[in-house]
Amino acid sequence: MIRTFEKLGPLGPSLGLFTVCLLVFFLNRIALGFYFSDSILNTAGFLHYLPLGLRMDTIILSLFFSLPILITLLSPATFFSRLRTVISGYFLLVITFFVFMEIVSWPFLDQFSSRPDQQFFQYLTHPKEVISMLWGEYKLLLTLSVIFIYYFIKIGWRAINLLLRRAGEWSYTKQLIVLPVVIILFTIGARSGTGQANANPGIAAFSNNHLLNQLAQNSSYSLTYSVYLSRRSTLNSNKLFGNMAQDDVISRIKKYMDVPAENFTNPAIPTLHIQKPTIVRNRPLNLVIIVMEGFGSDHIGTLGGDINGITLTPNFDELSKEGVLFTNIHSIGTRTSRGIEAMVSGYLPTAKGSSILKMPLAQTNFFTIASLLKRFDYQTSFIYSGESHFDNMAAFFIGNGFDQIIDEADFINPNYYGTWGVSDEDTFVKANTIFRKQQGKNFLSVVLTISNHPPFDFPDGKISLYEQPAHTPNNATKYADYALGKFFKLAKKEEYFNDTVFLITADHPLLIRADSLVPVNKYKIPALIIAPGLKPARISTLGSQIDLLPTALDLLGMETEHPMIGRNLFMNIPQIKNKQVSVYTTSVAFRTADKVSIYQPQTAAKTFRLESGGGKNTFIQIKDDPEFSMDALAHILFPGLAYRQQIYRQQ
Repeated sequence: MIRTFEKLGPLGPSLGLFTVCLLVFFLNRIALGFYFSDSILNTAGFLHYLPLGLRMDTIILSLFFSLPILITLLSPATFFSRLRTVISGYFLLVITFFVFMEIVSWPFLDQFSSRPDQQFFQYLTHPKEVISMLWGEYKLLLTLSVIFIYYFIKIGWRAINLLLRRAGEWSYTKQLIVLPVVIILFTIGARSGTGQANANPGIAAFSNNHLLNQLAQNSSYSLTYSVYLSRRSTLNSNKLFGNMAQDDVISRIKKYMDVPAENFTNPAIPTLHIQKPTIVRNRPLNLVIIVMEGFGSDHIGTLGGDINGITLTPNFDELSKEGVLFTNIHSIGTRTSRGIEAMVSGYLPTAKGSSILKMPLAQTNFFTIASLLKRFDYQTSFIYSGESHFDNMAAFFIGNGFDQIIDEADFINPNYYGTWGVSDEDTFVKANTIFRKQQGKNFLSVVLTISNHPPFDFPDGKISLYEQPAHTPNNATKYADYALGKFFKLAKKEEYFNDTVFLITADHPLLIRADSLVPVNKYKIPALIIAPGLKPARISTLGSQIDLLPTALDLLGMETEHPMIGRNLFMNIPQIKNKQVSVYTTSVAFRTADKVSIYQPQTAAKTFRLESGGGKNTFIQIKDDPEFSMDALAHILFPGLAYRQQIYRQQ
């Protein structure tokens, strides 16, 4: 084989390494297919992910290999010998990157059912926590990977240098003759064809099984493409999904709001409207929003999440009998930052990697529940178990109405300190102390927990373990429930309890495995409201996290003005359809009842009917409904439009 590539003259080493990389990508893709076989084998035509994967691999290799090949052909043999070390270093760096990304694909796909994308960089900004989490989950993989990468670099350097030294020589004339042919071939390879459209991840979107599409992807390509997109535009979903006039976007958004036309107050802020309370109170109630990490409905006993007949959440189950439990609420995404933007701002999910928490135009004068309630002289706080600068939460909150940020640095001698911060129990005890000091004054607080996050750190001796070993998702959920129960035992002894609306929900389910493009049925989270005078009930209305703030506001007792597009779920208006909007990596689903429209980047929308039966949910693709798809597109475009036009504000 080496002699074959020697006959290709100065192109031999590059084309040889190109072929080796293709083989590595191919073998790793096959191995991933075996690992995730339970999720892909039942999909028709699943083997098509292999040739599509070869196409995606060719794109990334053409992009990265074109530079050294062009330099090689443009350099006379005598000059090329001086560049050999530089080109060897380039090849080693690039191929090491490819190998590293193939290794990283395993835990990333396992955790997120997605190839590494912009989310990969977001986690790298917090190396201590991420390394600790990965070490807890993938000790063997990490150890073997470090050893392998070390020897790969060591041996690879020698091998690449040997290839370049043994390369045959061509006359400079021959090199220049071959040059145009090589340029054409690599251009076709990088563009994946000769059509007008450039290559993009949509090439790999051949199936209604999201995971299968991801296996057809190439991790190095998905990561570099996400960087390209992030630099190309700022929350501009038009380039990914399609265009729509601003007035049409707004009118379609309003169609799903239960707001009379006369209640909209400012044409310059088109969704700004008055929300009138059901009961007007002489003194408004406090609002405490508890966002539980990874507290998905699939682990909540009262929502059918018993594990082998055993409930992991006895405290939540009992609390649900004291308030209104919404049984059909869904998260807008799969990351904490998504849950926070919904629970703090009532904001629809953006289809791009960054949440609104990090976007520059949203750092001040962006609507939050804190900026709204400060107008009514509420004291506002954010209480978090970990580091508040994670995902830029602290900066976003301080710039948008929160007076006080309490994070792990403010806990003196906590009972337990884990990978991501202090325990949920410590967090709730601290929250109760803060609320007690605010008795007699109106206050808003958002409390975000962390214990139910990989690697599932929590203190020993607090719960009877469901299983061994201790640090598992089931045990962590049980501990999170224990901490929640302890908080309410403390709160019920305080005066503020009878003056407060408590909203308990989750940021997202613990782990969503994709067996469809966007598994909307797996986004379900608990939502429980406990408030003075509120009669216990269960409401099965379909909704998203963006509906929870307008619903809780209804109970505070005063008229408010805000731009949130979510609905008050206490008001069931038959002529207005309830919706779910959820994002999965860069795909977005819009759902009403059992009808779902799914948009993927640079791919035509698909419409499905969600059928339930036998404990399973099945997505049946149906004929596209253009009007419904346009409604879906409006909800996808609105977040970017509102951000760029700076119209998601109060004044």
